[in-house]
Amino acid sequence: RTKTLLEESVAREESLRGKVEQLTKEANDANGLAAHRLELLESTNAELEETVASLMLTQEQEQQLQKEVMQWTDKTTVAETALSECENQLAETKATLDETNKILDS
Repeated sequence: RTKTLLEESVAREESLRGKVEQLTKEANDANGLAAHRLELLESTNAELEETVASLMLTQEQEQQLQKEVMQWTDKTTVAETALSECENQLAETKATLDETNKILDS
């Protein structure tokens, strides 16, 4: 009877040892997979940081372009006002010239 109990105990120990080895292997595999996923996440994070930096630069460029557009809009408004004044002066000069021509013709 003791021999049978001892054999059963040895068999259980071997079975448990096999299970521990299997679980250890599975844990090591899971750790390897987790390490690989961590590398992928770090790589993705680096790419996202680059993208954000690029977008921020693009936003700064857009703001600069908007500023330049506003400056050109202001300059265009000034030029249009000056052109309008020139047209008015030209109309006045033409009217004066027409009057002068009438006087000379008389």
